[in-house]
Amino acid sequence: MHKPASSPAPFLYAWPPPWLTRFNRIWVVLLALVLLLLTQQWLASFIDSRRLVAGFYTATYCLWFGLLTWLVLVALTQRFVPFNPYHWLAGIWLSMLTLAALMEISELMLGRPLALAAVFSSMLGTTAVLAIWARSLNLIPGWSVWTGLLLMAMLATIPMWQARALQAYRDSLAPDLVRFDEQRASRLWTTDHAARVVTAPNTWTAYQDQTVLELIIADTEEPAWRLAEPIPDWSAFQYLVVDLYQ
Repeated sequence: MHKPASSPAPFLYAWPPPWLTRFNRIWVVLLALVLLLLTQQWLASFIDSRRLVAGFYTATYCLWFGLLTWLVLVALTQRFVPFNPYHWLAGIWLSMLTLAALMEISELMLGRPLALAAVFSSMLGTTAVLAIWARSLNLIPGWSVWTGLLLMAMLATIPMWQARALQAYRDSLAPDLVRFDEQRASRLWTTDHAARVVTAPNTWTAYQDQTVLELIIADTEEPAWRLAEPIPDWSAFQYLVVDLYQ
């Protein structure tokens, strides 16, 4: 007698799960997207730092793209069968990578900094959903899915921990607003002009052997150098000291 091949538990691996009918699968994904948006905004309201909020939003890109990938799979698998699963895995993954890259390029065109961490987080979500789908087709073993999901969940939180670490560094500089004595300091300010950290000029006797910022102002209407986020609470300070050398 031939022993039937074992199959994965439908509730855990079947794609889409059997408790979702063809009629309501897309609505479930759309509802999940709405709930994610509301939950994201609600949680962000408790964070009092723009830097930490940005890190939180970057981390949630993983969930956004995971649900978006699920929506694409639900739509395509209902209309295009049979199909080559390997071609689908590669095609959907590359399509999501292109979408994530275009979103960040659009941010760059609006004058905002390029955030490669957002692309990385987005692709974690896409990869997680495609891994579950590949398991439902017995393309990869079950242990690899759970190991990969655990690793991806840990990697997705990196933007939040990075933002928290930078915020702690920012607070440790008080009462200074910013310094230029190490690499992390460069993430505390932005500018549209040529800038580099150099050794203080000889005429700056108060800053001998210290590093300072050299800024070459371009011929623009609004030359600016900006602190990404200064100390949130200014109540303990009486005045601001800025030393300029020309």
